[in-house]
Amino acid sequence: MAYSRTKWLIVKVVIATSCLWAVIDVGIISLICPCTGPDCGSGGSRGVPKLADLFGREQDIEDPSHRHGVVPREPLLPQKIGDKISEQDPAERPEEVPQVPDEDPGKHLKDFVKDQRNIKRKKFMDRLKHLADKKNETKDIEEDETVETTVFEDENTSPSVKEIERTVPDDMIRGELEPPREAVYAHVVPGDMNNRVILTAEEKELDKKTFSLHQFSVVASDKVPVRRRLPDSRHEECLTRLYPRHLPDTSVIIVFHNEANSTLLRTVHSVIDRSPRSLLTEIILVDDCSLMGHLKEPLDEYVSKLSVTVKVVHLPERSGLMLARLAGYRAASGTVLLFLDSHCECRRGWLEPLLAEIALDRTTVVTPIIQVISTNSMQVSSSSTGSFSVGGFDWSLNFNWYNQPISEKIRIAGDKSLPARSPAMAGGLFAIDKSYFEELGLYDDQMTIWGGENVEISLRIWQCGGTLLTVPCSMVGHVFRATSPYKWGGNVGEILNHNNKRLADVWLGDFKYLWYIINPPAARLNAGDISERLAIKENLQCKNFTWFLENVWPESPLNVKILAIGVIHMAQDEKLCLDSGATRGGGNILIYRCHNQGGNQVFIYTAGHQIYFNRLCVEAPTRYGMPLSLTGCHGNTNKTAPSQKWIFIKETQQIMNEHRQSCFENQVRSSSRLISAICDPLNMSQKFEYIPNPQNDKLVELTKNLPTISRS
Repeated sequence: MAYSRTKWLIVKVVIATSCLWAVIDVGIISLICPCTGPDCGSGGSRGVPKLADLFGREQDIEDPSHRHGVVPREPLLPQKIGDKISEQDPAERPEEVPQVPDEDPGKHLKDFVKDQRNIKRKKFMDRLKHLADKKNETKDIEEDETVETTVFEDENTSPSVKEIERTVPDDMIRGELEPPREAVYAHVVPGDMNNRVILTAEEKELDKKTFSLHQFSVVASDKVPVRRRLPDSRHEECLTRLYPRHLPDTSVIIVFHNEANSTLLRTVHSVIDRSPRSLLTEIILVDDCSLMGHLKEPLDEYVSKLSVTVKVVHLPERSGLMLARLAGYRAASGTVLLFLDSHCECRRGWLEPLLAEIALDRTTVVTPIIQVISTNSMQVSSSSTGSFSVGGFDWSLNFNWYNQPISEKIRIAGDKSLPARSPAMAGGLFAIDKSYFEELGLYDDQMTIWGGENVEISLRIWQCGGTLLTVPCSMVGHVFRATSPYKWGGNVGEILNHNNKRLADVWLGDFKYLWYIINPPAARLNAGDISERLAIKENLQCKNFTWFLENVWPESPLNVKILAIGVIHMAQDEKLCLDSGATRGGGNILIYRCHNQGGNQVFIYTAGHQIYFNRLCVEAPTRYGMPLSLTGCHGNTNKTAPSQKWIFIKETQQIMNEHRQSCFENQVRSSSRLISAICDPLNMSQKFEYIPNPQNDKLVELTKNLPTISRS
């Protein structure tokens, strides 16, 4: 019994001693690191400093943007809606401090710093290697001269996050040269921070009456401030990407015709607010003979008060996009020309990534990621996944968006910040070195109004030794309208065919005959004198279109090995032909009266046994009785997708899909469409004839050596 009492007494003494030492420890810490205020301590201990304070996290972290100094503020500009109270000074923004986990904070901090240092150091060294390769430098990069390479092997050493930033050499910048100049509003403003613009019932009625004027809601646009803020939508890898500190300056050229005042001014202010002053030489506004009063003297007066040089060039007569841009080129003094449409909004960090690629190679032409601005709500689409499309075109020479080619995905190797090679540009937004633009032959000034110039200059860039890149870290919003609200001063189809024929005759070589077959009215047009453009092609020793298909865009839907090209008509009635239905995006195949004009009734039979129209292939449905349709082509000449592989049976005049065990059948009794049916050699509705085009043999020979690349 005495032993039990003694044991219990010893336990009490040990517990009391432990509690006493805990109290003493807290007091000592409080004396060493006093802390006051509502943010001190945790768990109600006001006198105990936070773990982050003990490890020096807040003191050691530096906002990289602070290294560039405080940017001069933009002068206060009038706004329709929202009282502007101040401009957010980047130097006054609170720093974001990574949270240290509660358990074993010291170890986690050291692990974090080591991991971040190794990751950033690897990215930096990879970038330096890339720069050296681009400039053909042979000198080795000495790590000890460029970057701190100390590896902290001692687990007791705890380097600060600030030290990580020293991996950026003096002649490089991370992400952007300057933070944007953003307006701050006293209350919620429609469209600010990409909020949706909501119209009242009265405004909706007004919108219905005015929508056709610009083919977007000018009522909604006018409610959005001309200096609205937008969230940063760049991928996280763009935020740490390195660029040269010394970049070429640029002249931004914006052509407009009868543009809405609010969208034009938002374009201008987004350029001013989100472009480093040292890189923006001027903005040049080219008025292509607008008829609206607000685009004359009021515009001149407004832009004259801005802090950046803005020149306005008023053309005396309607000239069209190409000639208007050439007028802007003649007025520009910057090293780089950057063309924008008049209904755009530049996003944060948009300019540096574009200029960096041109700084590396002046024969590189760059386009940003183009984000869609809603024609109704004025919201800008945003995606930070890093995936994006590249530009291309079909055999009608119409521009389309395509998935990145497999070869580019392999080259980029998962880096979401690396630019991708683009076969063609949309044309509205791109940057080019001014002297290189001159060497390339500027725009074809015999093209009229709009259309075709984007594909023409894309082919000229590639075939004459340049490079066209889509830069994912540069993002610009753009209002895409369903139709043009402007008068073209002529037949739209004839204008487009005129421009495209000049393109085809100069840059497609013998492939122009395939375009003629698909676009028969264009073959009969007089496109004017092209001798000057052919001379440019010869002087620059440009490559042919076959080279473009083989080297720039081997996965192109244009890459088809032709076995036959012509018209497919009913055997029992030569006046009924297969017709694509004038659809660009796919749809059911029709039986239509033969017009002998080519175009929608011309089909290619490929070496992969596909029935091909433009960039689409005939797909066999999964069940009998369903319509035959045109969809995207899959596979290649070595392995065609089974549902798109068709055999012409000469003896029975049938077109059969072996995989589905089905045949073409004209369902003319109930409709003008083709269906998939059980093959019946006696059924006259399943008998067809293929009539080759006169250019058949030339095109078979021309395409026989094109590359075999999977498009699936």
